[in-house]
Amino acid sequence: MTAESHKTPVPTVEAFLQELKNPDQQLGDLLRDWHNLSSESKKNNRELYIELSGRLLKRNEPILTLDVTEEGLEAFEDDLKLQYHRGLALARSGAAHKANALFQELMRGGNIDLDIMTGLARSYKDLWQLATNPAEKSRYLDESLNYYRAAYTVSRDWYRGINVATLLCFKGSNDESKRLAEDIYNMCKADFVDGQPPDYWCMATLGEASLLRGMWEEAADWYSQAVTTAGQDFGSIETMHRQAKILIQYVAPPFKDREQIEEGFILPTIVVFVGHMIDTPGRTQPRFPAILEQSVSKAIHERLSKNKYIVGYASAACGSDILFHEAIYDLKGDSNVILPYDEETFPERSVDFPDANIWRPRYENVLRRAKSKLVVSPQQKLPRGSIQYDYANRILTGLAAIRAQQHETRIKGMAVWNGEGGDGPNGTASLINRWKSDQRLDVDIIPIQEILAREMPSAKIEVSTADGSKPQNVSTSPNTEDDDGNVIASLLFADINGFSKLNDEQIPWFVEHVLGTVGNLLNDTDDKPMFKNTWGDGLYMVFDDVGKAGRFALELNDRLSQQDWVELGLPEDMNIRIALHAGPVFRCHDPVTERINYTGSHVSYAARIEPVTPEGQVYASQAFAALASHQCIDGFITEYVGQTPLAKGYGTFPTYHVRPRRPEEACLL
Repeated sequence: MTAESHKTPVPTVEAFLQELKNPDQQLGDLLRDWHNLSSESKKNNRELYIELSGRLLKRNEPILTLDVTEEGLEAFEDDLKLQYHRGLALARSGAAHKANALFQELMRGGNIDLDIMTGLARSYKDLWQLATNPAEKSRYLDESLNYYRAAYTVSRDWYRGINVATLLCFKGSNDESKRLAEDIYNMCKADFVDGQPPDYWCMATLGEASLLRGMWEEAADWYSQAVTTAGQDFGSIETMHRQAKILIQYVAPPFKDREQIEEGFILPTIVVFVGHMIDTPGRTQPRFPAILEQSVSKAIHERLSKNKYIVGYASAACGSDILFHEAIYDLKGDSNVILPYDEETFPERSVDFPDANIWRPRYENVLRRAKSKLVVSPQQKLPRGSIQYDYANRILTGLAAIRAQQHETRIKGMAVWNGEGGDGPNGTASLINRWKSDQRLDVDIIPIQEILAREMPSAKIEVSTADGSKPQNVSTSPNTEDDDGNVIASLLFADINGFSKLNDEQIPWFVEHVLGTVGNLLNDTDDKPMFKNTWGDGLYMVFDDVGKAGRFALELNDRLSQQDWVELGLPEDMNIRIALHAGPVFRCHDPVTERINYTGSHVSYAARIEPVTPEGQVYASQAFAALASHQCIDGFITEYVGQTPLAKGYGTFPTYHVRPRRPEEACLL
């Protein structure tokens, strides 16, 4: 399979709106055309933002929806539809409290809109699910029921009515719940057209009403029809699934019926992929010779085609990676590309060497079609086999983990592997071993050595099984530090607002009470940094783990926020900003300070996040959020903030808010 590289024509607004109405249009193509639209045409057309954000919600892309609605609301700040879409995106991203606050603010502004009222009801239902305190849980459920009931009183539609019936069941009002469920069931049936439900929401409502009435087989049948009809509207499917899962706990159908209902919900499969590149010319022991391309491509297609819809994450090297992305595109899934370093150097080292005329156009086509593309270290050009590959692989798995949490599903690891250690550290074998040690991942290996033995029986193959056996002197474990002194580290930058306004008499108090608080925490905590430095009001610390960095940042923020600065002789508005990032840094002996130091482009990047962090908050990069999600750290959670312009013109990047993980927010993976 080959692909021609070409420049994509800029679409017109009218053509783009037509694309949005095409249910088969792939998301990567839509987003590419969206970015190619001129800013002028966007800001004069609110329909663009409403339709695109609605399409993204249907695909359960809350983070992309937040970006689109943020941009749209800059031009159309009073648009209720955009506000509603933003609120739903917040709710689906896990930020239930923020969604609730937004809908409350809209209601207080006099926006008595049925969608806004329903969104507020949904946000209270989410808070009820999260709450552990009985009184708080009861209050949230009452609020949700009241708003759903108020909306249903106005609309008299089955969508809002079934929510009232279900919440009555949650409250224990079973008789009232069943009576209303019967009414809603009949209301849905009355809306049939030529004996068929008008849409999949009606089918899902019939399924929910059947559950409330104890009609288990009928419920399973309606839910299955709803999922099939919904197609790629994964946002709606997952809303149905989440509601059904909770309701099943209350109505308690027999186990076999519960299984039948669950089997009807087909959710996207999140696949993180790694695999061998095409062999370099002249390789003495073949691993993936070019002659195997068609067979490997077929094997990838066969494995992926067993799933209804795939969201894939992989790099884009020649061979396995590109074949994986091409297969996902052919199967109408979403592919996400993660590159370890800058886009110019990567193809030179990892794409072109077998035959640039074949693989470079395919590489460019993969990038063009991808739903998203991330270069984890755009300013680094490290040699093959360096720690940069381990970092990219961790980000790869972490981003898949974030997506899996949104879908409330598991990650599948897929690899094209010969069962051996790699040609260097931090490659395919290293990542597979990490996957195998993580019980949260299902690992699917395509054993390329078996394909090689079948198609090139005369080839010299030292390892013929994929059981993990390896030749001697070849590592399959990731290095935490490479030979050049590069190490993956978590970085903290902090700054005290108001320091520059202090007079000389206040400086000793600042040292005692502010820096003293930092020093006390360093003495008290188990999450100690490998390196720490301060200058004036600035702090720079380096940790060997994202969990340590995140917990330390939150504890520091908490301790300083509790101070009564006026009583301590300092300005009342004094506060701290803390920024976190994780990436490869250069560990060196500093000839000026004569001690170990950590520097590099990732240090500069981390330093640019701190000035744009709100006072009293902890912000983090996408990389930090991905690594924290992959490790499923108990102490804190990251919530998407949006695309944030960093300080000193460094660029605009995804940013996350770091906050303590509440007891009810168990890690989903």
